[in-house]
Amino acid sequence: MKKVVLNGVEIEVEIDDNALFSELKEALKSELEAQDKVITSVKNGEDEIFQNSMNACLDKPLKEFSTISITAETLEQISKRLFDNGINFLTKLRLEVLRVSDSFRTKSKEEAFNEFVAYVEGLQSIFELVDVLIKNPQIDFLGSVYDGRTGEMIIKDFTNLNKEVLLAQEGQDLILLADLLEYELSPSLDNLAGLLGVVSEIPPR
Repeated sequence: MKKVVLNGVEIEVEIDDNALFSELKEALKSELEAQDKVITSVKNGEDEIFQNSMNACLDKPLKEFSTISITAETLEQISKRLFDNGINFLTKLRLEVLRVSDSFRTKSKEEAFNEFVAYVEGLQSIFELVDVLIKNPQIDFLGSVYDGRTGEMIIKDFTNLNKEVLLAQEGQDLILLADLLEYELSPSLDNLAGLLGVVSEIPPR
């Protein structure tokens, strides 16, 4: 028997201590399927190992775990968490945009452009998230409406704005960059976060 903490509740699983985690996962399969849940996190003590290296976790002997804590979620819970994380990320990025805008007005060009790099790195994550949502057949991301505008319009404006920002960067136009970030891009990030909030509340089709 092996003691496991599953979603905060300690349970006992009839399995040999020399078994691999993959065998434990298989032993929990029917219980998780009955609840329409999948494993999204496994901790060995305080260390997250499932998300960091899924194969290494599956091949790990149970006797090498100090304690096993498993989180299993429904697809609805996973989607909700991803949307919430996306909204939080966009909110933080919007604050970063405002800070960088101020830097272009008050700091040296070198300092301001160094800070601008953080936005560009975050930008890639946004487009990856948007791409996943557009391709998800269970939601109508582009057809959803926030503040009277469809997702398609919001994404198009956001994409065009970023092209303007990158052109201003190439031209080293600090004043234009500061204005675009504060007056155009910041509200655009707000709209994108609002769109995610709307989509997260729509039942999957």
